[in-house]
Amino acid sequence: MNSEANTKNQSTQISLATINIEGILRNENFLAELTKSHDIVVLQEHWLHKFESGTFTNILNKINCDSFFKCYDDTEPIQISYRPHGKQGVAVLWKKTLSAQISKLPDGNCRIACVEVKCKPKPICLITVYMPTQGATNCKIEYQECLDELHEILKKYEPTHSVILAGDMNASFIRDKPCDKLLQ
Repeated sequence: MNSEANTKNQSTQISLATINIEGILRNENFLAELTKSHDIVVLQEHWLHKFESGTFTNILNKINCDSFFKCYDDTEPIQISYRPHGKQGVAVLWKKTLSAQISKLPDGNCRIACVEVKCKPKPICLITVYMPTQGATNCKIEYQECLDELHEILKKYEPTHSVILAGDMNASFIRDKPCDKLLQ
């Protein structure tokens, strides 16, 4: 990906990684290593609650990154005294040197986060997603709702942006389960 640099004639390569981190707290060291070799890291399943945003900020400060992250309890925060096992959560992390080129986009839900990367010939809409799992109670309904949300985002940004969709789709093109069929 070529991003805009300080002068109009320069361009910079930006490297991107995506990972289902399966809990950022227990994989913090791996994340630190990943950010050494990549400019942008897209995460799924960070497993943090909204009230743990300070913990996330501390991790970012250690690895010199900024981010946009969403938690499963963004719309209905839980009480700190009631702390169930974390689940879901998506984030886009980037090196602080890129902060002037990256902005948060308002689209998505607790499973979808979007940022814009200013670059040429046109900006990039980077989307991270963590789709519902096959075993969830309302899997098919939740999965379709997320697909619909992704479709709306794609319709909005494809005319003006290059779009990169990264994440954990929790589906397969070779299986034959309900969510697999929806993705196909």
